[in-house]
Amino acid sequence: MAPSVGDKRTYERTRLRGSIEFTWVDPDGNACSALGNCINISPTGLCVELPCEIPVGAQLEVRTKTVDLPGPLTVRNCRRCGPWFRIGLQFANLLIDSERFGANKAGMSLRDRWRGAV
Repeated sequence: MAPSVGDKRTYERTRLRGSIEFTWVDPDGNACSALGNCINISPTGLCVELPCEIPVGAQLEVRTKTVDLPGPLTVRNCRRCGPWFRIGLQFANLLIDSERFGANKAGMSLRDRWRGAV
């Protein structure tokens, strides 16, 4: 997915569809979880849609069936998009290594592994 005109992002986003589960602790200390949809991924983070609003700065853990994504993730932005909230998440270590994002030793990209999980 090429950046749009005027897009100042450093890294291109790769379209990545599939369900994804997040867990976090709310400001009151309650354990929370939500199942949502992944929209895209880059070496620095994810864009997801969740059914609930999550405050900017919150730390989330991510779970998928087969893809090993680095955690925790930090909420960088959250906006309502119809019945969902579109949330921009940043990997804590910023740049995931090329083996996780690109091809692994078996030659499967993260996108290919994700497709096998959903």
